[in-house]
Amino acid sequence: MNIRQVTATGLCIGCMACVSACPNGAIEVENGKMGFPVPKINKQCKDCGACLLECPMNAGGEDD
Repeated sequence: MNIRQVTATGLCIGCMACVSACPNGAIEVENGKMGFPVPKINKQCKDCGACLLECPMNAGGEDD
């Protein structure tokens, strides 16, 4: 699982904690629908879940 679920549900607040947490450099930043930056997963993603562990909006942890 990765940060894509958080952005898809509109929960992303644009803090970008996920970007620095990714050990694979698989998260890029793009402009979101509401005008603030949101993460975008690229093909280097290994679905390790490190991004979700750092995400403050992923309240349930990586198993959600």
